[in-house]
Formats: sequence, structure tokens, C-alpha cells
Amino acid sequence: MVNFHGILDATGNCMRSMPAGLKLICLLLSSAALVVVTAPVVLVMAALLCAVLFRASSAGEISAGYQISSAGKSGLFWWIFMLAVIGTWVGWQSGVPAGVAVVARLVAMFLLASAVMRTTSLTDMMAAVEAALAPLARRGYVNSVKVSLMFGMMIRFLPLLKEQWDQIRQAQASRCMQASFIGLLVPMLVNTLRRADEIAQALDARNMGD
Repeated sequence: MVNFHGILDATGNCMRSMPAGLKLICLLLSSAALVVVTAPVVLVMAALLCAVLFRASSAGEISAGYQISSAGKSGLFWWIFMLAVIGTWVGWQSGVPAGVAVVARLVAMFLLASAVMRTTSLTDMMAAVEAALAPLARRGYVNSVKVSLMFGMMIRFLPLLKEQWDQIRQAQASRCMQASFIGLLVPMLVNTLRRADEIAQALDARNMGD
């Protein structure tokens, strides 16, 4: 009898042992292939394969680069809702196969990227980006340190923005305030701009703002 849990554990361990740069390259190439492919059956199979990899990435200890928070779990409903809206719209405009293809492509990309982040620490990913841009940095085209820093900040602060949104919503609900999109958006923008200003000041203090 096949031990599926053992296979998942072995796959997860293999993914965690892979170099961060190799995983990012595989993610880039796989995403490009998913964009090129248009056959719904192939995309659905790819989504199922990515789901297996995502499940395998959760086996054992999750790396420090990706932590599943309650805010992330609460966003799952909105992610499914957006997929349903996009799939319905594309299916209505271009037919059901096209709608299925779009949804399967998005699901595959999301699961694959999540699997990479689950099995790779943020520090390793930043180091891989910096190393990949080193040839361009030596020629003076880019600043590899700043690009890797921006990459890490993007990965780190996307979950924080979701948590901030949930905190504002919960704070308004505790004050018996009627929830509205504008009422949530205004404090969200204010807090985000304040945090961005604090980060900019911290970067300037370390001579990395220019």
C-alpha cells in the first residue's frame, strides 16, 4: 500500500533542501509556461499538481519566510470569491473553457508561489535575488542590494497589510460602527502611508533611501 503521507513528507523535505535561487527560477519558468498554455485540461492538471506541492510544503516545520496567520485564513474566502467572479466573467465573455482555464491558471500560480514561500526563508530569497542581479550590479545597471531589499519588503508587508485591514475592521466592529468600504479604506490608507514614511526614514538613516 502506498504511503501518501510519506511521499508528501519526502517531497516537502526535498523542496526545503533545494537552493532558494533554483526554486525562484523554477517558479518563474513554471509561471511563464502557465501563461503560454491555454488548454483547460492541462491547466487543471497543473493546478492539481501545484495543490499537491502546496500540501507537501506544509508537511513538517514551516519556514520563517511564510507563516499562516488568522488574517491569512480569513482572506481565503475573498480569494475564492474573486476567483469565482473572474471565472464567471471570463466564462460569460469567452465561454466556459476559457473561464476554467483562467481560474486554473491563477490557482496554479498562487499555490506554486505559496509552496515556494512556505519552504524558503525570506533571507534566502533575498540573497538569491541579490546574487542573480550581481552581474548587472557590477556594470552599474541596478543596485542589487536595494532590489533584494524591496523584494523582501514586498513579500513581508503583503500579509501585514491584510492583518492591518482586519484589525481596523475588528476595531470598528467593537465600537458598534457600521462597516463600510470607505470607512475601512481611509484609516487603511492613513496607516499604510504612516508605515511607509517610517520605513523611508529608517532607510534614509541607513543611507539606503536614494
